[in-house]
Amino acid sequence: MDKETINKQFIEKKNASVSFFYTGEYKRAIECLYELLIYEHNNPIHYYNLAICYERLGLKKEAIYAYEKFIEYGEDAVEITRVRNLLQTMTGECTLDAAQQAIQLLPQQRIIPWHQAKGDKILRLDYDLNEESIVFDLGGYQGNWTASIFERYGSKIHVFEPVIEYAEHIERKFFHTPRIKVYNFGLGKNTEKVILYVDSDGSSMFRPGNQNREITLVRAYDFIKESGISSIDLMKINIEGGEYDLLEHLIETDLVMIIKNIQVQFHDFVPNAAERMFNIQEKLDKTHSLTYQFLFIWENWRIN
Repeated sequence: MDKETINKQFIEKKNASVSFFYTGEYKRAIECLYELLIYEHNNPIHYYNLAICYERLGLKKEAIYAYEKFIEYGEDAVEITRVRNLLQTMTGECTLDAAQQAIQLLPQQRIIPWHQAKGDKILRLDYDLNEESIVFDLGGYQGNWTASIFERYGSKIHVFEPVIEYAEHIERKFFHTPRIKVYNFGLGKNTEKVILYVDSDGSSMFRPGNQNREITLVRAYDFIKESGISSIDLMKINIEGGEYDLLEHLIETDLVMIIKNIQVQFHDFVPNAAERMFNIQEKLDKTHSLTYQFLFIWENWRIN
């Protein structure tokens, strides 16, 4: 068969696969895609399209296989990261290798798939909440996330912000909203005073900033038990490195069992961040299921 004929057949199959996909004939699209792989056996786009077709047919195992082949042959680091995030959500698994690879990407590379998924507008706000729900906002900063959750659901929200000027700003913001309580301390594994390096929304105990500030942390177990809270519908954690100690504490004390949703941002500047994150995720997997995950951006764990 001459080259011109082969090229013609290839184009016909490619056009047919697109046509079948858009008309919902996914099985026929899959047949065309496998024929295309005869010509281009390592083309990641064909595997990506296969995965989508399998997903539309509800064939999860086949979709996972196709996504894995896309990762194997793909060259675009950002797209590979996006698909790897998707795979981890589908399988409910995060591998140490994936965490270590994600930590090598620049923050601006990691954030692209998150923005494509409209994570801040959809994923971080889409929960089964109502006016009776209890929400914890750990790391309140300017109170914007709390405002969005309250506007949508009217839930009872406890906001923890250890930096005094940020806490006061949140208090002024919700002065006429008694269902939102603001605390000028953070939650952690111990009750203690620690030094915080203040740097806008990147304030942290683990990396230098423009100002040093002594802040108060309260042992999470003690606060929750003394407050008489028996169930937390959603706990958002963005505490600039403190999430590792806190989550380990919540797991060790079994408090994790009363938290229905854990929305957490892991940070990569903590020593052994990938290993500690992976160990926490392995333990969370015993009680919760991963609903979305964008490594070192945001992820959510929902109780089983």
